[in-house]
Amino acid sequence: MKSARAGARAKVLGSVEIDDFEGSRIEPILRVLLDGAGDAPGTDDPLEAAELTALLPDDESRALVTRAVLEHEEGSAEEAESCLRAIRKSRLTQERDRVQRELERAREPAATNELMSQKIELSRRIDALS
Repeated sequence: MKSARAGARAKVLGSVEIDDFEGSRIEPILRVLLDGAGDAPGTDDPLEAAELTALLPDDESRALVTRAVLEHEEGSAEEAESCLRAIRKSRLTQERDRVQRELERAREPAATNELMSQKIELSRRIDALS
């Protein structure tokens, strides 16, 4: 049976969208965690830091995990979910700004309509996170 901590961890990891972290320093770490490789074999418990770092693809990711463990303050699932919402909102806002720039350059009606639809959808998703 899952502990409350493991259940909260699974809930938060289940709401992570890797796109929110694409190109960031933590993307490789999240990929390991989301692929299930971040669990100790046969359990829902997270790996110890040394076990997790052994699975990571590069020195930068290993150093980041080590630093996070040393500075670790356990937060609540609500704090983690709030953080994920803020990160997602930032990514969606950047994407909407990119679409707006493309919209300003668009000359063809079909392209303008598609970009406007994208902008509206992004705005709707941003509003849902507020």
